[in-house]
Amino acid sequence: MSYKHSAGLFSGLAIVRDKVRALPKTKAGHGYNYTPLDEILDYLRPTLEAARLVVVQEVCTDERGNAGVETRVVAEDGGEACAVCYAPPAEGGSARMSPIQRVGSEITYLRRYGLCALLGLASGEDTDGYQIADTREETARKKLAELKRRLRAVGRDEDAERVDTMTSAERNALWKETAEPVSDSAAYEADSNAGDRI
Repeated sequence: MSYKHSAGLFSGLAIVRDKVRALPKTKAGHGYNYTPLDEILDYLRPTLEAARLVVVQEVCTDERGNAGVETRVVAEDGGEACAVCYAPPAEGGSARMSPIQRVGSEITYLRRYGLCALLGLASGEDTDGYQIADTREETARKKLAELKRRLRAVGRDEDAERVDTMTSAERNALWKETAEPVSDSAAYEADSNAGDRI
């Protein structure tokens, strides 16, 4: 984020943060609730006008061609706050979405988050985007499959069959218990590499 400091910018941001505590989460997504961009803008418009602030958002791209959004909050006296964020290429998502629709979805996501970040607002538990939900679900499935494989490898077939009905604590204990041993040379190499990154 960058700032062009001014009294108008800081007093305007203070008004927004004082008047808007939390955005109402009115839309349900894949297991989460969030505030759509159009509702954020409608909700903020009177407060932004009272604070004498204007929001400007422009679509841009980085050197790799990733879509991005530059969000500016500009005060009447010329002060401004600016944030630019980019998204990786749109993949996954709904099979019904064309590539351009996925890019449009990313831009809307970036506009919403850029605006909320600059104004210091939160709309709660938003984890928008199919990629995030899909990635979490896929990671969980892979981890469960790996735990079952580990249990079967050590002859604990009954535990492997019960994994889906176990608590997280039980699964985590089995995960640690069935961790594959690391050779002394691999452990040494990992320790020496970790030291290089400090």
